[in-house]
Amino acid sequence: TRKATRMTPDSQKQKDMTALFAEFERQRKKLLTFCQRENPCIEDAEDAVQDAAIAVYLHPPAPGNVRAYFRRIAVNKGRDVMRQQSM
Repeated sequence: TRKATRMTPDSQKQKDMTALFAEFERQRKKLLTFCQRENPCIEDAEDAVQDAAIAVYLHPPAPGNVRAYFRRIAVNKGRDVMRQQSM
């Protein structure tokens, strides 16, 4: 007989984060395009997308439209990069 395994809250959270970042990776090219609209320098746009990934990790979205959440975070991070350069 096979025992049923229960997912612990930590294992469920890990599974959720894995799925979230899989979706983030699928959206990476689009997010880079959004960031390049704010900052045409490719390196800065890539930095903004990386910063967005960190922000998503630290503050995961509530269930719903994660793509919109990714875009909003990425665009805001792109704007942050531009602000930092103008100082």
